Amino acid sequence: MNLRNKPIDRRRSSAQDRHDYNKSGAHQSRVNALKKVKQWRGQQAWQANSPKKTQVHTPGTGGTTSTEWRHGRHIQQDRMRDVGSTNRRSDQLKNEGIEKSNRGDIYKEYNMQGLGIDLELPGF
Repeated sequence: MNLRNKPIDRRRSSAQDRHDYNKSGAHQSRVNALKKVKQWRGQQAWQANSPKKTQVHTPGTGGTTSTEWRHGRHIQQDRMRDVGSTNRRSDQLKNEGIEKSNRGDIYKEYNMQGLGIDLELPGF
């Protein structure tokens, strides 16, 4: 077993020494320590040789398909649907605002008032 706490041979001890050693609690603590080590080693060996799980989750919906219990990709799909509808609505509002505006594009040409200088911004 390669344990450092070897058992004490009590066969050659006197009856009084065996009695004192047993009652002191030292014997029981050594025995309990040895039991724990054997249990731990057995557990490690069992886990090493047991079949491993190859399927983490049961395939399918997870047992529920109601809208109250949305999971994983469904939550993401709902979120992306909401983002898309928000973006479409904001684009629609932007287009309505441009159509209602009669000012035109204020960045295309800029006339500095009072100086008579016309500036055209590059790229517009």
